[in-house]
Amino acid sequence: QLVKFLDADDFLLPGALKTIAECYRPDGAQYQYLMQLVDGQGILYDVFPAHGPMDEGDLSAQVRRVGAYRTTLTSGLVFSRSALDAVMPMDPERFRQGGDGYLTTVVPLYGRVVSINAFIAAYRQHGENHSSFACDVARRAQWNVLHNYERYQALREHAAGLGLEVDEAIGRRDANFLMHKLALAVLDPNGCPTAHETRQRIAWTALNYTRPESRAILDLIQKVWWVAVGFLPLFIARSLCLWKMEAKTRPAFVQSTASVLRKWFARPTP
Repeated sequence: QLVKFLDADDFLLPGALKTIAECYRPDGAQYQYLMQLVDGQGILYDVFPAHGPMDEGDLSAQVRRVGAYRTTLTSGLVFSRSALDAVMPMDPERFRQGGDGYLTTVVPLYGRVVSINAFIAAYRQHGENHSSFACDVARRAQWNVLHNYERYQALREHAAGLGLEVDEAIGRRDANFLMHKLALAVLDPNGCPTAHETRQRIAWTALNYTRPESRAILDLIQKVWWVAVGFLPLFIARSLCLWKMEAKTRPAFVQSTASVLRKWFARPTP
């Protein structure tokens, strides 16, 4: 009844399967859990995701309007078999990488999303992760922009099959999509699929259309980042993009502050 995918370089924590089984509910289509961040040697150094509580419930309307919600990555996800029967197989070329992005986009159309405030897996980050692209932030941003276009298209296809509508302005409300568009406009303007959009325009869109963060302090930090990267001199914008999207580039004080905030906001309740 439940299907758990596990990326090859990640691992489950002791008791994970027991936790997953105990969280089963008949109306759940997707279950999402916290993960521990570990380095290449498996040593714990942080938590994931860093954005605070994940969304849950009937998210069909939200995903069709915004294109995204607060979720996690493959090794923190569990799916009901019935939901996977409705959305699989996925296109092996369009989603050769980022299959979890496809699943978390279309599965909420077929059932409820359940978020559990507990750790089930360790998410290993090292130099060969697809998610870090050997510190090439611009390349990662370009991949994310194109990947999001594919996600939106898959969403439209599944929604049409269910007789549901998808907002035409969906990308303007997706903060993750806009973040990568802005980073690409700053770091590699020639690689941007939407080169006609200036960084100022992208930042202004984000300030006006994206939903507030779950906590006031996180929302303030995010808004300051949009303004700074969109409107301050380019050399400052470049540094801020790198600091946000690649931890290895951060000065020590930025890294330690970010780590403390992530642990505070993502900590599970006893």
